[in-house]
Amino acid sequence: MIPANSISKNNWIIPGIIFTVAATVRFFYWTELPNNPLFDYFPISLDHFNFDKAALSFASGDLLAQAPNNSFAPLYKYFLGTLYWLFGRDLQAIYAVQFAMGSLGCVLIYYVGKEAFGVRAGIISGLLLALYAPHIVYEGIILRAAFISFWGIVSLFFLLRLRKSYSINNLVVATLTVSLFFQGRPNTMICLPFISIYLSRNIFSKLPDDQRKKNWFIFLGVLLGSFIPLLIQCYLVHGKFVFFDASGPHTFISGNLIGYSGVGFEHQLVENYRKKQLLGYLSNIQFLFGHIIDSPLDFILLYVRKLFFFINDFEPPTNISFYSYQSFSKTLPLLVNHFGIISSLGLIGALLAWKKRKSDFLLFSYLGALSIAIILFLNEARYRIPVVPIFIVFSGYTLAQLIEYFSYKKFAPIITIVATAIVLWFVVLEPKNMIRIRSNDFGNLGEAFLNKGNLDASQTAFLNSARQAPNNVYSRINLGRIYALKGQREAAVEQLLYSIKINPNLWQPYANLGTIYAESGIYNKAEDFLLKANKLNPQSADILFRIGDMYSRMYRHKDSIKFLSKSLTIYPNNLKSLNLIGIEFELVGLRKDALISLEKSVNLNPKDYKILNNLGVLYQKSGMLQKAALAFNKSITSNPQFIEAQKNLKVVEQILTPNPS
Repeated sequence: MIPANSISKNNWIIPGIIFTVAATVRFFYWTELPNNPLFDYFPISLDHFNFDKAALSFASGDLLAQAPNNSFAPLYKYFLGTLYWLFGRDLQAIYAVQFAMGSLGCVLIYYVGKEAFGVRAGIISGLLLALYAPHIVYEGIILRAAFISFWGIVSLFFLLRLRKSYSINNLVVATLTVSLFFQGRPNTMICLPFISIYLSRNIFSKLPDDQRKKNWFIFLGVLLGSFIPLLIQCYLVHGKFVFFDASGPHTFISGNLIGYSGVGFEHQLVENYRKKQLLGYLSNIQFLFGHIIDSPLDFILLYVRKLFFFINDFEPPTNISFYSYQSFSKTLPLLVNHFGIISSLGLIGALLAWKKRKSDFLLFSYLGALSIAIILFLNEARYRIPVVPIFIVFSGYTLAQLIEYFSYKKFAPIITIVATAIVLWFVVLEPKNMIRIRSNDFGNLGEAFLNKGNLDASQTAFLNSARQAPNNVYSRINLGRIYALKGQREAAVEQLLYSIKINPNLWQPYANLGTIYAESGIYNKAEDFLLKANKLNPQSADILFRIGDMYSRMYRHKDSIKFLSKSLTIYPNNLKSLNLIGIEFELVGLRKDALISLEKSVNLNPKDYKILNNLGVLYQKSGMLQKAALAFNKSITSNPQFIEAQKNLKVVEQILTPNPS
């Protein structure tokens, strides 16, 4: 332990050590992240896909930062979009920034713990957060959990700082950090009444009467005024007033149906609700009152389950599985991985602080308000992350008290605290048979491996997905895709037919079966399956291309052109459709149309050596020999080993420069 006199003379030593520890641990994990197949793969069904798309939109000039799904509060989109604008879509750089923020958060938690409970508690708190694995995982993901946690820590730090260093400027800074905390996820606004009480009792009460109203005006003016830009953005995006986050009604009702297990997100439960009820805050609240009156005991038991899983050791997977990320790291398993320990020590610390009259109002308010804000909605690992640092401060106090009792040889309270902590931890141990990595998590892994071209690892992941949930239709479809890519067509057909048996209304298995049969020359089956896929998803340019490709193989060129034209109506820059329709136009004698299609294809992808060669052949047939030679030369430049273009160029050059007689 650093001597007290040294601490007072060198105020930077402890924060420096904590930052170094936090940054070092995060650096090791940062170097491992690219080994995780999910490092740069964002499944379309998950939240980070939309954050990524919104950030790309903003970086490319879209001031509204729009994405396919705009229901999430936009603050993190703008933060991420700014990083994309500065660094490009360099995920290593993005995660480095987020890890730096996480390391700074550990230092600020040290100051919070020190302010509330003394230096020793502050040191322990800072180091615990520095070594807490789930928080580190969420710092290295394109999700807002750690971002919200950071602004929660910053706002708490600056609010506490007002007690010792009050000024209008400091009040404005503290208010802005509170605003950013609220704008990250609006359910955190449950802290606002307690922050207001804190300001009234601990800050403004010390001011002259004539200054209090002015300071309240500044606080509320800055807070509400800073909301305006994003409220305008939300109005422009949604076409109506939205208080930052449009996903709230969905998330709220998900966690307040009496059939909810109390952990994770249960999609089917919510879908059943939506079949009978409108989804909105007012309709949800109206339904909820009736729900409580009809089944009061069941509703109480629901909240008992939610409270249990809130303080539980289990990290409930939703967008991601913490345990999946942990399996790809050598660093994470060496760190603090059990929230049950943190929650047990934190609850004891809160009780000790209360008994010893060290009940810092603001700290208790953040603990209680954020806990309620989470329990009201869903128990998901990422939702819990913003309250973890507060639990850690109280855990730090518990451990600091144990050290103090030991130094004074007070063994009775040590035994009491340790025994209570052990009992609590056993109570909140992860229940048996919890699913740490779900079928969908394995499915996302399979997609990520497939995206990287690792068919064997992808197959293993999809098999794990199907074993865990045999009727997961997408696992079966994906296994069919993998088997088809590996040339195991019988196995592919078996999986795809089984997926149709599970759910006959999905277009994907029909499209894949149609492609398999077309490539096998079984055109009657191929046509049936592909047309069925088109009927289920008539706006898919890809399905229309597959039908056009099938008819091309069948030498039904007019039918091929018909479906390829439809494909290009939906997706005008589809390279596959442009190239194939160019060939088909030539085969039916429409050379002018063929040239237009292939020229557009080349403009979109000037390094595709096959398209360049096809264009060169058309130029040659049209008598445009100079253009043909240029196209063949470009094809060879793109692929010097492409023999066909070399032969074609040689023929054209012989025509252009005939041998002298």
